[in-house]
Amino acid sequence: APAAYGLYFSAYEVASRKTESELAAGLCAEACANPCYIPYDVVKQRYMVGRARGGVVTATRLILRRDGPRGLYRGFLLTFATYGPFSAIYFWSYDLFTRRMGQYPLINGTLAGAVAGVATQ
Repeated sequence: APAAYGLYFSAYEVASRKTESELAAGLCAEACANPCYIPYDVVKQRYMVGRARGGVVTATRLILRRDGPRGLYRGFLLTFATYGPFSAIYFWSYDLFTRRMGQYPLINGTLAGAVAGVATQ
């Protein structure tokens, strides 16, 4: 998961500079990071519902044997459809609050999270 977060924020920074749109940058961040962390979530969920046994490598092999590589990406489109708009609205809101209220990361982040949550739920 740490690699996915690094990819997420790197993609956001690059897209933010290239597009000058926080909405597009947030969406791009999700599009780049989702392929990296979705397999991790699939394996984790299998453990949570009791469908995985043994170590992580064993569970991953079982998914690959049963469902093929597509099995590791089960729910990809739904995850992207949920988190893509959230990230886009979050970064747009964060930028808006920072420009209007100044550099208050905790307050701006909390407000941006609230706006994105309300807008996407």
